[in-house]
Amino acid sequence: MAITDLPSDWSFWILLPDREEGPEVVDASWNVELKEPLFFAQEEFTFISPFQVNAHARWADQSVMVEIDLEATISVPCVRCLELTDIALRTHFMYLYSLRDFVSSGREQEADEHIVLVDSLENRLDITPQVWESLILSLPLHPLCREECKGLCPICGASLNEGDCGCNRQAIDPRLSDLLKMKEDDLEA
Repeated sequence: MAITDLPSDWSFWILLPDREEGPEVVDASWNVELKEPLFFAQEEFTFISPFQVNAHARWADQSVMVEIDLEATISVPCVRCLELTDIALRTHFMYLYSLRDFVSSGREQEADEHIVLVDSLENRLDITPQVWESLILSLPLHPLCREECKGLCPICGASLNEGDCGCNRQAIDPRLSDLLKMKEDDLEA
């Protein structure tokens, strides 16, 4: 069964730095193993190894800035030739967690997707939804095995990366011949 939504067993909490004493930045790291493939945007992404999540939290005035770094290697079919290809993901996201009461009503900060409104900023912060969001946003929407991938023959389905299959791909569907004639007439004019 492929994963299609935030897994219920995920839990990413980061301690907040002490404002008075202690480190300026608090770091947290997790290795996450996905045994099931992730299904998103009509593609199935298989994680070859556990993916690494690194988070760094620091105070920014009355808010907390959290940086999330993700590293993973995924296997996904190329959209042109359907060959499985391994892709390395390395992404960096920043979120600002602000108290819901602290944000002035005149400013439209809720419209900014990098500002997360929370009810309290005490000892620790749940960043689970933002880790999931960062993972989904880092997935390629148009995965290719390589930039110059030639894809599949539309007639016989053979991989054109392995050489020409010999099919006549210049043949025009007779239903479209009138459109081709119009195009040729435009070029002659």
